[in-house]
This record gives sequence, structure tokens and C-alpha cells, in this order.
Amino acid sequence: FMKAAKWVNRLKLRASYGYTGSQGFSSYDALPTFVYYSNLSYNGYIGSYIKGLANEYLRWQEKYDTNIGVDFNLFNNRLSGRFDHYIATTKGMVTNVTVPYTTGFTTYVDNLGETENKGFEAYLNYKVFDAGRNYVNVFGSVAHNKNTLKKISNSLRAWNEAKDKDMISNKSTAPSVKYYEGCSMSAIWAVPSLGIDPQNGKEIFVKKDGTVTYDYDIADQVVCGDTQPKFNGNFGINGEINGWGWNVTMNYRWGGQIYNQTLVDKVENAQLQYNVDRRVLTDRWQRPGDMALYKAITDQSITYPTSRFVQDYNTFTLSSLTFYYDFRNCRWVKDSFLERLKVSAYTNDLFVISSVKTERGTSYPYARSFSLSAQVTF
Repeated sequence: FMKAAKWVNRLKLRASYGYTGSQGFSSYDALPTFVYYSNLSYNGYIGSYIKGLANEYLRWQEKYDTNIGVDFNLFNNRLSGRFDHYIATTKGMVTNVTVPYTTGFTTYVDNLGETENKGFEAYLNYKVFDAGRNYVNVFGSVAHNKNTLKKISNSLRAWNEAKDKDMISNKSTAPSVKYYEGCSMSAIWAVPSLGIDPQNGKEIFVKKDGTVTYDYDIADQVVCGDTQPKFNGNFGINGEINGWGWNVTMNYRWGGQIYNQTLVDKVENAQLQYNVDRRVLTDRWQRPGDMALYKAITDQSITYPTSRFVQDYNTFTLSSLTFYYDFRNCRWVKDSFLERLKVSAYTNDLFVISSVKTERGTSYPYARSFSLSAQVTF
């Protein structure tokens, strides 16, 4: 034990259990919320209107957290890290529920069930070189989380049915978010597919009873994937040598799936009278015997969520890159009126390696930036 104590600097075990009666709604959510007209009046009186639907059964959201972890420093602080395993249970989850527009509102607040998040987080940092202001560190982290719906309310069951009806009536091509007990909240719901029939270019669907058909039935939807990755995290290197410094950080995700909406919108549901993806002409079925990825080019029917477009999603990204030079050791800085001068260059998302080809920046903001800065202290 005494020999081990020479290289174990600090080992700290942690265990905690917590309860939070979180304030998931305001006192105004349980009763109709009235807003007064402040800029209009009639005969000297002002009016009011209802801002939100009432829900007399709404209650506090409750969260229970269990965490077991360890922090450690080894080898004279050269190796440090932490590990946490957690289980977080949320009861009476407060969520906005969509309601028909005929009510005069789009949503109301309700308790929708019980969820459980279970997983772990780990982080390591190793000092490869340490000599005062000159140092080199390598670091890395990994996280895993699994969420499961333990219980759902009647409102959530009605939500699932409403989403199925909306998909057909609105001709939606993207999978709907659905909530079922025992399933993940990030599950991808779609009808299983055997691909395109080489003889006629039609898609072959698999029903819940195992039979096959050419007819799409939303009642045959099952969980075909999960957008939650199995593991995700980052790793990199940072340091400084004789005033030259750097920080390189790379992100990764492994496991999990994505619904490739790009292929649905730009290839199979593409409007042929406009500019289209070249795969419309090269990868769609055209004649008997074609082993095609996409249905017949003459088939202009809407492609509803199908397992054909559920793909394994793994990514590797150079998320940030920073270089700088600190002039603190330069003679001309010491002899001048400057106390310190530091010049830095930063850029992000230099490259992304992905197992799935999708469009970026068309449905959410995306930008690759570069900046150059100078820090001057007098």
C-alpha cells in the first residue's frame, strides 16, 4: 500500500442521490391565462383575451438523480480524470402537447409520463510534457446515454394517434416523433422495407405479421433506428512551447442512426421539372431487372417513412483549431511600453468525415468561421 501511495496522488469516490421537485410550469399554466389589452379600450373599459388553455390536472415535475463517480490524479498529477455513472428518472414530465387549431391554440402543457436516462461519462487528461510554461497535454472523453419511456399518459397515447393521421393528411415524408412505453424518445419510426422490386420498380413493405405488400400502411411502423449515438465525445491535444501554443479538438459519434431526408427530398420525391440530384437519373429503377436503390422514376407517389432511408450514422469532426504566439519572451516587448502581446488564430469545422452523405446548413444554421485576434496589455 505504501508503494502504491507514491504514484496515487488523489483518489476521490463520489456517490449521490438527489430529488428535485422542479418547477416545470408556472402557476398560470394550471388556469386559463388572461392578457389585458393595454392599447385598446371601449367606452372607457379595457378587455382581455385567453392566452393559454387550462389544465387543472397539471402537477409538478419530479426528478430523481443517482450518481456514482470517481475523480483521480496519478503519477504526480500527470494523469488525471473522472468517471461518472448516473441514473436520472423524471416523473410527471412536463411537455407541450399539440392540440387541434380549432381550439384557438396550438399547444397546452401536460404531464406526459415517466422517463429514465441511464449512462456514463468519462474524461482523461495526460501531461506528455510538463516544464513550467512549456507543456503538452492530450485529452479525451466518452459518454453514453440511453433514454427509455417507463410510463406514458393518455394524452401521449392520443398524441401518437394524432401524429399518424397528420402524416397522411399533410403528406409528411419525415418520421414523426412517437412515444411508447419501453421505447426511446429518440427512436426512428418507419415501415420495414425489403427494397425495390427489380421486376416492377415498386417498394416491398413488410407488415407486422411478417407478410409482404406493395401498399404502405402507417399501422405497420416499428422502431427502425435511434438517433441517440451509442458513444460520443471528443479528444485532442493542447500545449505551449517557447511561446507557441495550440489547441486541437476533434469530436466523434459512433453508433445510432439517422433518417436520410436528403435522399427522400432530393432523389425520390424530387420535382422533376426543376433541377434535381443526378441520382434521380442514375439510381432510380427504369426497366425490369434493374437492381435499383430507389423506386421507378415514373412513380411520383409520395415516399412515406420507410426503413430504406434509415442509415448508420458515425461522424468524425475537426471541430476547433487554435494557434497562438505569446511575445512575452521577446526583447522588444520587454523594452517597450507593452506589458504583453499575444496573437491568436482560430477556425472551426475544418472537415467532417461521416458515414452518411447529407446536406448541411439547409435546415439549420451552419457556418465555418476563421478569426484572427490580438491581445494587447499595456
